[in-house]
Amino acid sequence: MSETVARWRARELQADMKIKVIHSGEGTPLTLLWNGKPGGLRTYERMDRAYGIENECDFQPLGETVPLFAIGPYEGLDQAPVNISYLPDHKSAAQTYALAVRLAIPFVTEWFGTVKIPLEARAEVVELSDPEAAPYESGSTLLTALNSDSKLAQLTAVHQLTHAAFLSPRPWIYEGLAHFAQAVYREQEGGRQSALDFMGSHRIALAEAEKALDRERSQNAVTGESLISTSIEDLYRSKALYVWWMLRDMVGDDALKKALAAYRSDADTTTSYMQHVIEGQTKTDLGWFFDDWVYRDGGLPDFRVAAVYPWEPSRNAYVVTVTVENLGNAAAEVPLTLKMEEGQVTKRLLVHGKSNAIIRIEAASKPREIVVNDGSVPESDMSNNVYTIEAPAKKN
Repeated sequence: MSETVARWRARELQADMKIKVIHSGEGTPLTLLWNGKPGGLRTYERMDRAYGIENECDFQPLGETVPLFAIGPYEGLDQAPVNISYLPDHKSAAQTYALAVRLAIPFVTEWFGTVKIPLEARAEVVELSDPEAAPYESGSTLLTALNSDSKLAQLTAVHQLTHAAFLSPRPWIYEGLAHFAQAVYREQEGGRQSALDFMGSHRIALAEAEKALDRERSQNAVTGESLISTSIEDLYRSKALYVWWMLRDMVGDDALKKALAAYRSDADTTTSYMQHVIEGQTKTDLGWFFDDWVYRDGGLPDFRVAAVYPWEPSRNAYVVTVTVENLGNAAAEVPLTLKMEEGQVTKRLLVHGKSNAIIRIEAASKPREIVVNDGSVPESDMSNNVYTIEAPAKKN
């Protein structure tokens, strides 16, 4: 379905669409909501208890927006820059989301700039009547169930506000950053492991999508699905989330925030534009990373601890030499953690595709275990990431 929609989007990118919607009934008129151009001609007729309403809904241009419509007895709650349309007796749930918007705005502003949406183009939240319904987003409109879960509401608000603050014509940037923002927000609220758990919910779907592409490559000799031009949702959402997280781990928060502030969507006319914007802040060559993760699709890395040599050169002082092998094609800078009898130490190691890399780590107490990758780098197989260390060799 996602690939079909993506092809339709590409074909109709510059198209205009006008849809006339007529609805009638008795009693209080229902409200029609859509995600096209605000306003439009509206004709209303009333005869005793009956009514008839005709709306002209414009999408000019259609762009990448999938048209959506909702009709029901909606009431409105305005929490700038978001308008919340909720169903009767659900005002408290709408107020929970409004509070989530207020709490999320400072975080989004810090990372992505001021949320600036004119009144006629407010972000819209439209409540779905089924509390179990999966949310759906198109353009600036989100269809979702509303409930009293404040943490879920904040996470959803972060995603929507990031879209409002940071515009880009490239899905891997526009959608990837919105999911990345959710992960960083989870980290802010509950620590790094909380963020990694959130990212892990994306990893399975991403791994399955990459496996399907691997099969396609082997059968049809195609070159792959680059992140910068993909129409596959699991790539421009989930893989892009990991790409932004890995970039953040490599360059740091301050440099990435400055790069995002320097980005201009109207200047993003070449595939390497974002790379150069980030390099301009970090003064670091990121070509290898963008080649393997953005411009080409070589699948996911697969790390394993190939060898470990622990050495005790003096009493209660240890040096551990670790060889990490990457069985996959994509290079990555991966965290490597040495766990000791007392505490642990984490280093970062760049391992290119189909290659080995070696690192030496000093340990203040007896080394026990090596763990490569804490979950911040997506892998095709994470079952081979732990190595138990035998007794270290001692100096003769």
